[in-house]
Amino acid sequence: MTDIFTIYINIFGIRPHLMSLVFVITSLILGFMMLRDRYKLFDIILIELLINLLGTNIYETMLIIQYSFLGRGYVEITLYIAYILVLILSLIIFNIKKKFININKWTYITAIILILSFVAMWITGLSYELVYNLTPTNDPHNWIWGVSKFFGFLFPLSILKKK
Repeated sequence: MTDIFTIYINIFGIRPHLMSLVFVITSLILGFMMLRDRYKLFDIILIELLINLLGTNIYETMLIIQYSFLGRGYVEITLYIAYILVLILSLIIFNIKKKFININKWTYITAIILILSFVAMWITGLSYELVYNLTPTNDPHNWIWGVSKFFGFLFPLSILKKK
């Protein structure tokens, strides 16, 4: 039986997980629904791009940090952290003009769940499996990975002002 977390799709030679694609699309739709009444389409697209890039890179940075504890990914840490800082700076500069950021209780809740999901990945050995045993025949992605990926995309959406 095929596990939903191990299904890959082929898009122009790139093979993302089906669940990753579902989470990205869900994040884009939710963000659009939250911003549609207050901003022009170009502003919404720019905000969505920055928010989704931030979510993806926070998630990837947390994975790279775990990989570095396993002996891989030392160089990537600085690159990902620099990229996150540039994205945060871009969001702050754009927020000065558009006023779309609001840190609230959901921001803290999603951040805590995201961190706890990475702790669970570390404790269960999933991080080790992803680094050393990921092959086409052995894909260790599971529901813990799915939760962490989902909250990686949901966390940045929680900073957007609600209607």
